[in-house]
Amino acid sequence: MTTITDAGAHSSVEATDKFPAMKGSTKGYSTPLQFLAYLSGSGTFQPLDSDLTAIAALSTTSYGRALLALADLAALRTVLGPSGTPSASTYLRGDGSWATPSPAEILAALLTVDGSGSGLDADLLDGNSSAAFATAGHNHSGVYQPLATALTNTTASFTTTQETKLANMPASLRYFGAPGDALTGSTSLTAMRTVSIPANAVGPNGMILVRVTYSCTSGGSPGTRTGAVRLGASGAGTGATAFTSIPHANTVTGFQTFTAIHNVNDVAVQRGYTTNNLGFTSTTGTTPVTGAINTAAAIEIVFTGQLANSGDTMTLLSYDIEVIYGA
Repeated sequence: MTTITDAGAHSSVEATDKFPAMKGSTKGYSTPLQFLAYLSGSGTFQPLDSDLTAIAALSTTSYGRALLALADLAALRTVLGPSGTPSASTYLRGDGSWATPSPAEILAALLTVDGSGSGLDADLLDGNSSAAFATAGHNHSGVYQPLATALTNTTASFTTTQETKLANMPASLRYFGAPGDALTGSTSLTAMRTVSIPANAVGPNGMILVRVTYSCTSGGSPGTRTGAVRLGASGAGTGATAFTSIPHANTVTGFQTFTAIHNVNDVAVQRGYTTNNLGFTSTTGTTPVTGAINTAAAIEIVFTGQLANSGDTMTLLSYDIEVIYGA
């Protein structure tokens, strides 16, 4: 008798003389289980391989064996699927559950991609909030004197805030005038142009430089035309101190003067000098004109003219004023 044993199945079968053709043989089958399948008449069997051997050696629990018995992948996904309900606003946690992200989690995720070109509307720029920056439509009205006004509007005044910002400024102010201010038909002293200068723009040792040009015509009668550069408190008009006042004969068709007014160690003590250009001849005043105008307050330069004959004319062609601060 031949005994065929399958150690994995713990069973045996005997081939006796009743099956002489099989005695001592398994008919070419490599294992006893295959031979038993042949004897049963089914003709089919599960080939033995390393996976089946490893599975057979597992010490599985009932839960593990249940997983092995699942019908297909869909059944396995049902068993292993995450808890909770997925939606457009949830995400899958590492523990296999669906959850809605907290604001802190969203912020932490955004910080990993935030930066230039990200398209994110950040609440800080270089560590500063939007309150630290001016908008595109901002202006400085009421805070600074607009440049166009300072250069063209000779009657513009400065606010207290503007005067404060200009105080002690280590720079200069420039004022330029266009032609067109004409004096004719009157022999009275007349203010032809007034230019306002803010308080504290000069300083105790600063200076004001003024260059002005006039043209003249004669009505035929002898007489003089007098152009003057005056400095005074705001609103002084023709009563301001004349630092330049030079009469010119009716034969002169134009003249230019240059005046330098200095504060002398005090905001209310001035000394002034004038150069008069008539044609190509220059005469310089040798005796300075003094003044006591408080430049800590708003002041003004006044260009005046006066005719000896009403038939004469004077025209203020241009002026250039430079205010240089001196501490």
